[in-house]
Amino acid sequence: MHTITTSKKIKYDGNGLTFCGHTRVSPRELIFELGIKALDRMDRSGTDVPREHRHPKLWWEAQVRLYGLKCSKWTIDGMYEVLAKASIAGFEVSQEIMELEKKMEKEHEEKKNKQVKDTASSDDTTIEFSESTMTRRNTSPDESNNIATGVPDAVSNASREVELLKRNAAHSKLLKSTEGPGRDISGTWQMDCPEISKQWGDDPVFQNNHMIWKIHPPYFSQSHLWCSFNQMVVEGVMRIDWKSPLEQNRWRNRRYNFVYRGRDTGDYDFVCDDEWNKGWIKFTSEHECHGEFETQFGDEEPWAFTGKKISLKVTGKRPNSLEQEYKRLGRDFLKKVTIS
Repeated sequence: MHTITTSKKIKYDGNGLTFCGHTRVSPRELIFELGIKALDRMDRSGTDVPREHRHPKLWWEAQVRLYGLKCSKWTIDGMYEVLAKASIAGFEVSQEIMELEKKMEKEHEEKKNKQVKDTASSDDTTIEFSESTMTRRNTSPDESNNIATGVPDAVSNASREVELLKRNAAHSKLLKSTEGPGRDISGTWQMDCPEISKQWGDDPVFQNNHMIWKIHPPYFSQSHLWCSFNQMVVEGVMRIDWKSPLEQNRWRNRRYNFVYRGRDTGDYDFVCDDEWNKGWIKFTSEHECHGEFETQFGDEEPWAFTGKKISLKVTGKRPNSLEQEYKRLGRDFLKKVTIS
């Protein structure tokens, strides 16, 4: 079933191989998509098949090429047949594709590490990194001169680069696991917001606060998702609007509003103004998202963010407890509320 793949359209994006911008999905997700496509092929009498599962031709080609499968007829139907046969034998990535991915991943990591080192060494400053901490050591005796020449920006950029490397590595590990990214959006996500990193990434108080969201699946009786989060400068509870569970297969690329309440992680001032602390999010898959959020710490423009799932586990308090904390923060935020 395998063949040599030399397409120049195959690239590595820091998370895995892509073909024309499309990633290789997990065997479980691909089997699900094959089933949706089968329904579409068999029933052409007007039955409504969720639009978000109707992928373009290049998506199907990406799956064939990124699994290293042989195909003689590069139509959607032809590629579907190849993938359907592969599903019977059990999806396995070809040895050639695995070696290519390993090679391109190594080249990507080397390039990223070089960029981080180049950024860290600019402005006569040395940045030291470790797994659990990040510190700054100025070689110039005049710290004010370093600040004036952009050292905080260098530290912020380097800090963000390190977090992106960690996030992409964890995300890639999840996708390659036997369970894959899961069947819904619940799990632990790591977000990236350039504006937050720019404003607070150079402050030692916040550098170890990763941008983590822990999203719980919705209960059938509720129309919200509950999420505990640490967004570097703010930690708290988030309520994400959600559609009926009956529409759980139609959530992709839909815009969902959210409101969050919590407190500043620096001086522990409460952050509970619903008029400011809000935003929206779109889940493009079970493991990737993007959106914008507003904050009372920001300016008039919303801050864009992206996110990737890094674990299927959701630790900490359960949705009912998070909902109660959210309500208490809204009614009387001066009372001490433990957020986890």
